[in-house]
Amino acid sequence: MTGTSGPLHRAELAVDPLEAARRLLGAEMVAEVPEGDIRIRIVEVEAYRGEDDPGSHCYRGRTPRNDVMWGPAGHLYVYFVYGMHFCANVVALVDGRPGAVLLRAGELLSDPALAHVRRPTARGRDAELARGPARLCTLLGLAREHNGTDVLDPASSVRGTRDPGPRRRGPHGTARRRRRGPAAAVAAVGGRVTRRDSVQGRTRPAGRSRLVGGPTGDNGLVTAPHILDDLAWRGLIAQSTDLDALRRDLDTGTVTLYSGIDPTAPSAHIGHLLQWLTLARFQQAGHRPIALVGGATGLIGDPKPTSERTLNDRDIVAGWVDKIGAQLRPFLDFTGEHAALLVNNLDWTEGVSALDFLRDLGKHFRVGRMLAKEAVSRRMESDEGISYAEFSYQILQSYDFLELHRRYGCTMQTGGSDQWGNLTSGIDLIHRVEGRSVHALGTPLITKADGSKFGKTEAGTVWLDADLTSPYAFYQFWINAEDAKVGEYLRAFTWLPHEEIEELERLTVEKPQARAAQRALAESVTTLVHGAEEVGRVQAASQALFGRGELRELDAATLEAALAEVPSATLSRSENPTIVDLLVGTGLASGRGAARRTVAEGGAYVNNTKVETEDWTPAETDLLHGRWLVVRRGKRTTAGVELVSTG
Repeated sequence: MTGTSGPLHRAELAVDPLEAARRLLGAEMVAEVPEGDIRIRIVEVEAYRGEDDPGSHCYRGRTPRNDVMWGPAGHLYVYFVYGMHFCANVVALVDGRPGAVLLRAGELLSDPALAHVRRPTARGRDAELARGPARLCTLLGLAREHNGTDVLDPASSVRGTRDPGPRRRGPHGTARRRRRGPAAAVAAVGGRVTRRDSVQGRTRPAGRSRLVGGPTGDNGLVTAPHILDDLAWRGLIAQSTDLDALRRDLDTGTVTLYSGIDPTAPSAHIGHLLQWLTLARFQQAGHRPIALVGGATGLIGDPKPTSERTLNDRDIVAGWVDKIGAQLRPFLDFTGEHAALLVNNLDWTEGVSALDFLRDLGKHFRVGRMLAKEAVSRRMESDEGISYAEFSYQILQSYDFLELHRRYGCTMQTGGSDQWGNLTSGIDLIHRVEGRSVHALGTPLITKADGSKFGKTEAGTVWLDADLTSPYAFYQFWINAEDAKVGEYLRAFTWLPHEEIEELERLTVEKPQARAAQRALAESVTTLVHGAEEVGRVQAASQALFGRGELRELDAATLEAALAEVPSATLSRSENPTIVDLLVGTGLASGRGAARRTVAEGGAYVNNTKVETEDWTPAETDLLHGRWLVVRRGKRTTAGVELVSTG
């Protein structure tokens, strides 16, 4: 790959991905394909800043899949996206921190007729043939075998070059030089950059952006939507105070906002994840989030719809505060200009006396308005009623907002729409005490297609703690999302770009059997919560259970978690069970006669090996990790058997 004034050396890509993106914009890629050489000019790129960027494949750790991102620079990182298409990145890194530049779009420079041979079903203008990561890879013939290819090597079948000046196609597909090429705009995905606001003359965050150089020489910063427009597109604004006023404040400078969670269990669940991601979206847009864990409010609990909460011991709640705080840390950035804060409301609540609580806080609340709050009114109408402790919960939450406003200049609170009454109580308290106007934004309650509560399975709540909900079960929860709701979940719970989500929504309508959106959802959210390495284990287990992978390569914990999600049985080794016993014991066959027919018809498998005789019994060497058998009837019906020793 050469620049306009000489070669671009590997050291020039061993830099921050944003700087590497600037240097790659306008470069030409040449691929040797069976039909001839395809040449394109890179006109759109996207930079991913390593392990700190939730959109990056190396977020949360190094795996065999993303290993190439750790260098050397200038190599291709090619991956298959959700069973749909390939994407190609050029590796860029600095100080050993991995990163990559996604090749988003190219302008065709070689003969269009040759390109149409590569993409015979392509429609529209020739200029669109390499527009988009999937089209670009198809045109260049990039696939999994090109992962790790050195594009700076002149002998490579896929290599980069840059002529002395950008070119455009002339008649008959010849290339002509063009006067203007793209200038490198300032942009980054996953980073915070600034641009000059031409109206107010202030510098404000530009948000998630990418470098673009148009085929006519136009260039510039393509920014993501305003944070409020992005949230609206994602369906995450159910209620708000004055959106216009909030937009003005967000555009004026950094806004400090908070969201709280009460430690009523040893782990957060996916409902809490939605709030943490909302805070993270504001932080990506250049604002400062405060994550509050309620060491004080968790001792009381907000009113449940029908019954009083059980009060937990102080030491238990304190332990849960620590666990949940550790869980949320990976979702926010606690360094830099807009560093997040993690706070505990016990710090300012514990020392408040009953007299101070009534004099300084209670006098600002009117009982009539408190009774009108939905959470309170529902309980008042129930047989159990409501205690004064839970009735006072909204005062405690309002006090949090007031205290964060005083300590950190916090002017915004986010939360679920079921908390709207408590959110507005905090606004009223700040207005009465400080004479200031602040903001609240309520996110919708996510539901299933039938309107029932989202985040529950037959086994119970979907937790973020791997000990309470295994990564395998977590992944399966998302991959089982209904077609009618998967687009909503993609928008709310992932960092995927708008255009990619819209494409997945289209595929769900046109090819629902492919379940591309569900795979994208499961992979994205499980990576966010458990890391890419766990996703690899889960996907390997999913394949192996149904005969498309090697069961013996699965670690014991992953195998046990996978078998917990299918029918299972525990049998005694001393009984020396046959294949007929295994099929009947797991419920894969309704009776011994049906089990024998399954064997006779060639549909019985143990550990993905066909069993051909009905008197087959497992040997000690057949047991996975010394205890498990995976029994399958046909291609899709699987069960687990644990063989145990009896005294």
